[in-house]
Amino acid sequence: ATARVCVCRRRWSSDRAECPSSAASLLVAAIPTLRMHPIWSAAWDAFLKAPFLGNGPYTFRYTSPDSITGGWAHNLYLDTLAERGFIGLAALGLLLFGGLSAAHKIQRAAFTETRILGAGALAALLGFCFAALFELSFLRQWVVIMLFALLGTIAQLASYQQREEVKA
Repeated sequence: ATARVCVCRRRWSSDRAECPSSAASLLVAAIPTLRMHPIWSAAWDAFLKAPFLGNGPYTFRYTSPDSITGGWAHNLYLDTLAERGFIGLAALGLLLFGGLSAAHKIQRAAFTETRILGAGALAALLGFCFAALFELSFLRQWVVIMLFALLGTIAQLASYQQREEVKA
């Protein structure tokens, strides 16, 4: 499905009444990135103010031209950059890379059960990484719990795989 969207008064709108005929309009797919663009820009600006250590955990705030406020960037990576800077993003990247790498290695396991469980954990972690592009935030406790539960599951499967290879 597509939607006619125009940019007017520095925000996205699909209401024809709000968009004068002279406003620049686009025919674009109706995807979440359209409504997130101003929020992501605000997060990027916050990151540029303090690029190395960030502005501090849970400090990102966005206020739209209509005075609607938001507490996260709707993108875990930009949220991390804005609040924790390069160092925080590097730490998150190391966690995700380590988990994805270990889950990929589990796919070479000789034991079918380990491979199947590892494939599920890998798929879940990939889904988490994708969802982090559009919605997730560490403000939500379930996001933190889910991330570390997935990483813990992958670490346990990798440990189990190593023990079974030593026995064999």
